[in-house]
Amino acid sequence: MTDRIWMTHPASGGHFHCPQAAAADFASIGWEPCEAPPEPVSPVIAEHLAWRAEQDRIAAEAASETPKSRTARRGETPEE
Repeated sequence: MTDRIWMTHPASGGHFHCPQAAAADFASIGWEPCEAPPEPVSPVIAEHLAWRAEQDRIAAEAASETPKSRTARRGETPEE
């Protein structure tokens, strides 16, 4: 049996690994029990994902602007 429970505060969005003995006191000031805290969001990962999305957008834009060339057989021009 664990002696701590996760609690969240809806107004602030905060999470707290609260001792079970103090849970009732925290509940009286607005904290609510929850399953577990949310996954931490690393600002470095978020920045990298934004950069990758921008690179993908630039590459897709460049690919759509590049005309497709047709190679001509020997003795012909591409217009023929």
